[in-house]
Amino acid sequence: MKKRVVSAFLCAAMAVSLMAGCGSTNESEETQSDASEEETGSEKDVLKIGTTATNEQVTEAIRDALEEEGYEMEIVMFQDPVQPNTALDAGEIDASFNEHEAYMQTFNDEQGYNLKFMGPIIFGPFCCYSSKYESIDDLSDGAQVTICSDASNKDRSLKLLEDMGLIKLAESPQYGDYYVAEDIVDNSKNIEFIEAEEPNVPTTLNDVDMIVAYNPTMYAGDYDTSGLLYTEEYTDELSSLAQGVVINGDNEDEPWVEDLMTAFTSETARKNLEEANDGSFIIVF
Repeated sequence: MKKRVVSAFLCAAMAVSLMAGCGSTNESEETQSDASEEETGSEKDVLKIGTTATNEQVTEAIRDALEEEGYEMEIVMFQDPVQPNTALDAGEIDASFNEHEAYMQTFNDEQGYNLKFMGPIIFGPFCCYSSKYESIDDLSDGAQVTICSDASNKDRSLKLLEDMGLIKLAESPQYGDYYVAEDIVDNSKNIEFIEAEEPNVPTTLNDVDMIVAYNPTMYAGDYDTSGLLYTEEYTDELSSLAQGVVINGDNEDEPWVEDLMTAFTSETARKNLEEANDGSFIIVF
């Protein structure tokens, strides 16, 4: 009889112990869950903004405005305009300030990315430069002209050359959304097109007759801008080519995204951008 009483007592004690253990485990899991939410949730103290050397100074001009919104900004530098998009898709950075909407959309279409353009901030015109000629009219027959190799900026370069009267394009592109050299229907000067990645176009200035370059890249790289022949003018039709903030679309509803755009379009940001502007871009917000 005593043995049965002892056994019953031990069973009861074990049950209490197990219940206490379960409670402790649940409490521990809840604590870990809360900590995890704090670590991975929408609240951020630091925002990582990806950019390239061309846009580093302009990106830096937003730092004060972000601090006013309660964030520290970490600028993450990349060697070319492709890498920030790859990093955004992988979740390695929070946003980029490096491209226009048309360029971003190309990546979404070709790579299956879910990047989202949050709005234009500056417009950097494409310009024609030459170290050999002082006028467009002086370009020789068979002149070599460097243009961007990526789809959206190649399209933009060709349209600019058409506006200048150097070539004539078909009514619409025949191979997709963007013009390519095969869409030229009139090339009276027999221009030879040399293609290069956008950051490398200015490096060919002294090797060809003319380049069609992104103006901020010319200034950021301290290239010779004395041979300016033609400048693209900003119009509503070119609004999709204004550079702005890009995020991973999966984060669109996060509170920090709204704070980020508030900072980028604030009076503090405008003031700093005006001070940082070396004449290579136009503020459009």
